[in-house]
Amino acid sequence: DNIVNANTNGYKRTLTEFSSIVIGSASDTTYTAGGVRSFVKRDITAVGTLESTNNATDIAVSGSGFVPITPSQSPTTFDSGADAVYLSTTGSFTEDAAGYLANSAEQYLLGWPLDSDGSFTGAEPSRNSFTDLEPVNARIVTFNAVPTSEIRLSGPLPVSATEVGADGTAIIHNEEYFDTIGDTSTLTYTFTPTVPGTGAASNTWTLDVTDSASTTPLIGRFTVVFNAANSANAGTIDTVTEVDTDSDGTNDATGTFDEATGMLQLTTASTSINTFIGIPDTSTGLTQTGSLSTSDIRLVSKDGSGYGEYKGVQIDSDGIVRAFFTNDQSRPIYQVPVVAVANANEMEPVGNQAYSVTPESGSITLSNSGDQLTGRIVGFALGKSTVDVAQELTHLIETQRAYSSNAKIIQTVDEMFQETTNLKR
Repeated sequence: DNIVNANTNGYKRTLTEFSSIVIGSASDTTYTAGGVRSFVKRDITAVGTLESTNNATDIAVSGSGFVPITPSQSPTTFDSGADAVYLSTTGSFTEDAAGYLANSAEQYLLGWPLDSDGSFTGAEPSRNSFTDLEPVNARIVTFNAVPTSEIRLSGPLPVSATEVGADGTAIIHNEEYFDTIGDTSTLTYTFTPTVPGTGAASNTWTLDVTDSASTTPLIGRFTVVFNAANSANAGTIDTVTEVDTDSDGTNDATGTFDEATGMLQLTTASTSINTFIGIPDTSTGLTQTGSLSTSDIRLVSKDGSGYGEYKGVQIDSDGIVRAFFTNDQSRPIYQVPVVAVANANEMEPVGNQAYSVTPESGSITLSNSGDQLTGRIVGFALGKSTVDVAQELTHLIETQRAYSSNAKIIQTVDEMFQETTNLKR
């Protein structure tokens, strides 16, 4: 059996142990032959080597743990309290017609569903039972759009625009952003310089931020003051304040500035976007310089993406099933736990390299991949058989020799009885 399954992924070798049977003798001068009793067990805790594959949903556990699967014929109606849950150390999973990940024996991979930020969709799942597990459906999210949440700007504004005699022309910078459904709108940043009548440069700008998707386009109005040339932090932002034009205690727009992060906190028609313009008295973000006659405001980075359709999944070393989309984005959809069994060798084999827990196997613990010494899930890999063919052949030869010896003994005893019978004749 071991040799036949030497190339069966996930197979655990079967061991045969023997114990003698002692039968009491009638007297000290006689001997009553006993015999031998065999015990067969499977070495489930043995760990096989891993073999790399090119399938993103081939997984194996590197360590002593297991991944949960179910033989349920209807994954859409799976009930963790009523349907069987098996454990396996490896599996080559593919999507069925409905998107569920199943192996060749139609056993479905189980996991905990996740939100887009990687948190559990409900309460913290049970770590000592299979209660909260669900069959992994790779197509539970068929499209994905990531709204823009942060825009970072940098670059200089010309100090000459705030000097006496400047024409007061506003400087405009536009940035597209993605909303919650992947559509694009535009944020317009308008920098209007304050031109003094006399004296030195004002170093002051009014920044208006408008949203093309909002019914009230103005979502932020700020006064931005830069440090003068004679300042220790010349050219950097000095202060950013919200504007209350009529001094009624209500700002002209809802946007606010956080000087600790250098972010303008803006609310668009469908989402919230933070725009980094710079932390006061630091050289990051926007600056003001006298060496340029025009501005050079530029985008440093921006997150978010448009609409993308599902194109596949992959299981990483943290046990996270991650869906990928045509917009080059991805998101977590399930977490596959690693199951530790107190006495794994007492589990019951159920075929196809899977096992079911029994009262003798003890308690179970569902852990994150890599935690508590239970093992780590490895993607693009399958666990090989724990059979050593050379060792099995050696045991086979030993067994053959023992059998031959016993057969010779039986033959000799038979000849002795025959000779004794002949003497009586």
